[in-house]
Amino acid sequence: NSGPASATGVGLTDTLPAGTSFVWASPGCTNGSGTVTCSIGALASGANTQIKLVVRPAAAGSMTNSASVSGTQTDSNSVNNTSSSTVTVTGSAAAVAVVRYRLYSPVTLEHHYTTDLNEYTVLGGNGNWNQEGPVGHVLNNPGVFNGVTAVPYYRLYNPVTRWHHWSTDVNEYYTLVSIGWSGEGVDGYILPTSTTGAIELYRLVHSTIAGLHHWTIDAYEYSVLTSGGGWIGEPGAGFVIQ
Repeated sequence: NSGPASATGVGLTDTLPAGTSFVWASPGCTNGSGTVTCSIGALASGANTQIKLVVRPAAAGSMTNSASVSGTQTDSNSVNNTSSSTVTVTGSAAAVAVVRYRLYSPVTLEHHYTTDLNEYTVLGGNGNWNQEGPVGHVLNNPGVFNGVTAVPYYRLYNPVTRWHHWSTDVNEYYTLVSIGWSGEGVDGYILPTSTTGAIELYRLVHSTIAGLHHWTIDAYEYSVLTSGGGWIGEPGAGFVIQ
């Protein structure tokens, strides 16, 4: 708000760029038929707020996003109430299945997963992590495996607990980022449903250690942990490639 007085009833309207689909927006925003509206409320003179909008382009090329703001009060200078930005979207390389490695830290009590062989090697050599080998494969770029379209698998880091977290739920990802987690982007692409050559990825949360999660492709390990091991199964984690 660059005006001389406070503004009330402030709202933002954003029409999604052509050729994109809605993924996520900041709390207070809703998406309806390709138009995102956000309720900001009161904004004091000189104050500002940020709205984050995430879309997924369907193809490479130029993409222009436009947004406008409005308020209850009459604005004597409405020229700066609309803005647009154009970016170039580049296509990704063909998807390839890459190994996903698992490590365990007796220091933080967490298991860690990575498709980065260098990260796996460095962590396994510093004395704080035990290498536990490959645990399936994921696609390194958007793609299809045996008829199933892979979805982004997001990775986050909590600087307080020093734990990592993974999720296919984009709302969970950006919500955690908004409360202090570090978003580390997409950590590969996994399958939302089963298909030939895939195996279920189980997700668990500890019943007494708040926020501690565990993932495994071993059905026996999952059964043992959820049968008196203090872990609770959280279905729907997805499927990885064997």
